[in-house]
Amino acid sequence: MKKIVVREDYPVVETGAGKIRGLEIDDVCVFRGIPYAKAERFMAPEAPEPWSGIKECYTWGNACPVGDIMRSNFYCMHRQWELSEDCLNLNVWTSTLDRDAKRPVMVWLHGGGYTGGSSIEEYTMEGDVLAGTDRVVVVSVNHRLNYLGYLDLSGYGPEFKDSANAGMLDIICALQWVQDNIAAFGGDPGNVTLFGQSGGGAKIMTLMQMPAADGLYHKGIIQSGILLENDHLRNGGDYADAIVRELGLDKETIGQIRTIPFAELSAAGMKAAAEKGVFFMELFGPHPDGVSVLDDYECAGFREEVKNVPIMAGSCIGEMSVFSVHGEKQAMFGRNELENFSEEERLAFLEKQFGSRAPEVIQAMRKAYPDIDPLYAPMVDTGLRGMTLDYVKARAEAAEAPVFNYLLTWTVPFMEGKIAWHGSDIPMVFGSVDKSEILSLGGEEACRVSAAMMNAWIRFACTGDPSSEDLAWNAYSEDHPATMLFDVNSRCAEGHDKELLQVLGK
Repeated sequence: MKKIVVREDYPVVETGAGKIRGLEIDDVCVFRGIPYAKAERFMAPEAPEPWSGIKECYTWGNACPVGDIMRSNFYCMHRQWELSEDCLNLNVWTSTLDRDAKRPVMVWLHGGGYTGGSSIEEYTMEGDVLAGTDRVVVVSVNHRLNYLGYLDLSGYGPEFKDSANAGMLDIICALQWVQDNIAAFGGDPGNVTLFGQSGGGAKIMTLMQMPAADGLYHKGIIQSGILLENDHLRNGGDYADAIVRELGLDKETIGQIRTIPFAELSAAGMKAAAEKGVFFMELFGPHPDGVSVLDDYECAGFREEVKNVPIMAGSCIGEMSVFSVHGEKQAMFGRNELENFSEEERLAFLEKQFGSRAPEVIQAMRKAYPDIDPLYAPMVDTGLRGMTLDYVKARAEAAEAPVFNYLLTWTVPFMEGKIAWHGSDIPMVFGSVDKSEILSLGGEEACRVSAAMMNAWIRFACTGDPSSEDLAWNAYSEDHPATMLFDVNSRCAEGHDKELLQVLGK
């Protein structure tokens, strides 16, 4: 049974806007839904209104409206929560309120591209276990998304100059809140690590291209979030124009777009995207404008101002292996086949996928992953893995700080077995596999992988180096292309999948 403590005088923290009261749950204090800013639609964020007395921060804050775009499935159970444009809030987990504790701070940026998601969209995203190690303070952030955060209306007048990057400006405002307030939660504003998965990782790359964010963070962990530039964003104004026309507005009446119900705005956006023949999620993201956001994704992290920022970047071996546009894919083979296939049957199966390259695939798969059956080869990710390797190689050559690469390779014992998919690293990092119905099936194995990843993330947040006595992890370099393979028996390998990626990429 959980032990919950809440009194008139504890846990209470004074922030720049006023005092807040949270809850102590099993010796970890959690403050939920703290307002870090306010903003009018399409405008840059501003400081929140101060309050008198003590604000109760017991419940999660509102998430940004996202429309009908984020669906749960068995591999990724989403929490449904209240949606509102009043969504600039964050959450803090800490096991001490001693200002002198100066613990490293880990700031979580959620996924969902730049279109959906929230800081609490998955039950596994809570920071109580990380904070409960008594080594770090954890913060998670809600911010504006999709049309509200990234619709480029700058062509309609100076009042909309920040509309294309409003969501990123929100995050910068949240990081400034951390600088100003986190010491009262036992955190060290001089040691802030950003960590984010998928779109959250991409947001870290974007922050590295935003001068206003310089100095607000000191390390970054990019989980399945290395993305190259998005050509659609170069013409973001065209998409905005299409939406404006769909709404029946023009330059003279554009002011009405600030009060149109979100559902109408979203419907117009979906119709405009369909007419352009583009998946609408591709139409949202930061717009390099030379002021707020410099250059493009391919340049992210190579400015002089951020070359001294240590980076961890990695992905999962399977990434999209269990997902399709419509949800869960059917299994390619069953457990009985996996256990009883002869070599001839394996070859015949893979020939359906790879044709005459099947023998090469089997050989390369066994060389790269001797503990994983070659039948999984069609599920091995080459896209994100390839982009991540390109990024860490380039950063290792150009940056002054080290860059570390990893790959989650554990096979989850569900059905015929599932190689780690997009997002399966989240419960591992947060130490919350017990909240994932599928990952918890791994029992002690899952806990072992989780402990290795969680400890590495914490050590990196503390020191900029994820290595420990139990886990020797070398920085990536051209001469030593090291990748930490997180599995039941985690190990550091050099160029282990080079041949496999080449074969699968043919």
